[in-house]
Amino acid sequence: MVAVSVRYWWVDVWSAGHSVSGVRGCGYAGEIVERLRADYLAARANIPA
Repeated sequence: MVAVSVRYWWVDVWSAGHSVSGVRGCGYAGEIVERLRADYLAARANIPA
C-alpha cells in the first residue's frame, strides 16, 4: 500500500486573520499602547464640553 499525502492549499497561506495589507509597520507593544493612549487623549481633548 502506498501512502498518499493529502496537501491542502491553505496549509501554506499565512495571514493575521482578515488581511495584512493595511499593516504599515510593526513595533513593540509598549510603543503601540503609548501611541494609542496619545491618540485617545488628543481626540478626547477635541470633544466640545
